[in-house]
Amino acid sequence: PGFARRARAVSVLSGCLAAQRRVYMLLLSASSPAGALASLRLITFDLDDTLWPTGPVVRAANAKLASALGADEDDLQARLKDARSAGGPKPSYSEARIIAVESFLLERDPSGSRRAEAEGFFEMWLGGRHAAARGG
Repeated sequence: PGFARRARAVSVLSGCLAAQRRVYMLLLSASSPAGALASLRLITFDLDDTLWPTGPVVRAANAKLASALGADEDDLQARLKDARSAGGPKPSYSEARIIAVESFLLERDPSGSRRAEAEGFFEMWLGGRHAAARGG
């Protein structure tokens, strides 16, 4: 009973039923539930308001990115949506953000690839997102 309660606590934090089932089955199948918990090395969380409200965090990072690029936030958001809705496999939000920034950079200067520069701006956006999540 105690280990089932712990599995539910982990799953509530993760917000994911599949993760809940995996943790629960791990604990049920273990000869020692404490040993099973000790074997966990990583529990991840996605940005779905599990640990903090994500809207303000992402908006702060978007504002930092737009300012660094000298771009309009709405334009960058539209480019992100276009990248996510283009034909073919849907890119991750990270990849779509890089594509959106690259699109903006190429529009300003179409003389060559801007992928590396776009990736650098993405890293800056990611740092801004982490800082905003920490309250900074």
